[in-house]
Amino acid sequence: MEPLDRRWHVLGLGYDVDIDDRLIESAAVVHYNGNMKPWLKLAIRRYKYIWERFSFKDFVSKDNATGSMKDYCIDVFTQALTLLPYPVTYRFIPFGNDTENPHYSQLVQMVADNPFTLGMWCVTGLSFLVVGVVIWILEHRINDDFRGSPRQQIITIVWFSFSTLFFAHRENTMSTLGRGVLLIWLFVVLIIQSSYTASLTSILTVQQLDTSIRGLDDLKNSDYPIGFQVGSFVEEYMIKELNISQSRLKALGSPDEYAENLKLGPKKGGVMAIVDERPYVELFLSTYCKIAVAGSDFTSGGWGFFKLCKVRSV
Repeated sequence: MEPLDRRWHVLGLGYDVDIDDRLIESAAVVHYNGNMKPWLKLAIRRYKYIWERFSFKDFVSKDNATGSMKDYCIDVFTQALTLLPYPVTYRFIPFGNDTENPHYSQLVQMVADNPFTLGMWCVTGLSFLVVGVVIWILEHRINDDFRGSPRQQIITIVWFSFSTLFFAHRENTMSTLGRGVLLIWLFVVLIIQSSYTASLTSILTVQQLDTSIRGLDDLKNSDYPIGFQVGSFVEEYMIKELNISQSRLKALGSPDEYAENLKLGPKKGGVMAIVDERPYVELFLSTYCKIAVAGSDFTSGGWGFFKLCKVRSV
């Protein structure tokens, strides 16, 4: 059984219902062409973030004397690196306050706090100026648009270079080499725009679709209404085993009712989540792919097939 959550496309929490499995497989591969020293391609660029767990420190812990990371997970990771035919640079960074176990969501949210880093912004701005200077060198001898007083030429360089960000440059390029440079640069600008838009959209989507429900425990301790399938033993389980008030439970009879109530949410007469058996959940998700599962599976006894047998006394 799994509780269904109202989040749609939970990118920042490490799960996306629409992501292609082939993309996940390709992202886990470290490509090496023999000419460069590769970094391990992980969630956060050039770093491997790990947990400094408060409990079960036999898995991961920090050696305070040397500052290095050790124990089981570290040994498995370093041993796996020895199987690669090329060296991979990595770095361990402890994550946690040593008083409680950090959550997965806290770790994954560190992946992209900003669309571009400060270094990326600086490099991008410098690239615009360099391209403007190159175009000016190639054009100012034969093109009147790039001539004038020194002050006017500097303004033209700055204006031309940054106006290409919006494809709004008005100066014409006359030389063949200048046109070639401009064509390549406009293609680079298109890639920069697409990357920034995708990153910013992901961040804003995550902030908007975040939820306080992480699993069944959060659902149990809240006051939100919960949906269940009509006739399912889930109703009795939540009332008797989880001590959830029956007034919070809402019977739903079809996948369409599931989707409608999740879309409405608790504030508009719907439900915050639905608890149901895994086969029904999988069937529901195959049709309504924008709804995600929150938390992990949980099991309950008392369900199965049985047969009545007659017992004869001898």
